[in-house]
Amino acid sequence: MNNPRKYDVVLNAIDYISKNFPQKLTLESISQQSGYSKFHFTRLFKEQTGFTVIEYINTVRCNNSKLLLKEKNIPISRVATECGFENTSYFAKEFRRQFNISPSEYRKLHK
Repeated sequence: MNNPRKYDVVLNAIDYISKNFPQKLTLESISQQSGYSKFHFTRLFKEQTGFTVIEYINTVRCNNSKLLLKEKNIPISRVATECGFENTSYFAKEFRRQFNISPSEYRKLHK
């Protein structure tokens, strides 16, 4: 992190993602805020965080979905939607990839 500007760009992107994860987020919209091209921004983000932008967004969404699965008795499809996933099966696949358990199994364990 030799360049504080690059560090700030990534911190701002992380803040933007954490505030807007329920909405549709695109690489274009996030990189546009940074003032860098999409390609430069994605390289910078990975360099600073160790995650691709998409991996990071999915991690934020999955972590937030855990709270909804524990605290609210709403359908899993609605949990997916409220956390910004447009597709329930993609949500379930991503959740399982990150936590080695399905959303429904996670809910049963934490009831």
